Amino acid sequence: MTTIIFVVSNLPTASISTTTTTSTTTIIIIIIISIIIIIIIIIIIIIIIIIIITIITITTIVIVIIITIINTNFLSLLLSPAIS
Repeated sequence: MTTIIFVVSNLPTASISTTTTTSTTTIIIIIIISIIIIIIIIIIIIIIIIIIITIITITTIVIVIIITIINTNFLSLLLSPAIS
């Protein structure tokens, strides 16, 4: 009979109505810990996304600067014999 009660108390729906206050507090603590873990995972994902976006923007800015330097040097090389 004790095993049947134990199985019933392990069910999430029946545990609220049949078990004592200690098991409900442990369930509440487990829920709070899981929510905190989910929030931490979401924050880590947001930080990773922000880092990826900043890396992409920095690389694009560097590429644009390099392209403009190459273009100005190339144009000056093209125009220098015409000027001289």
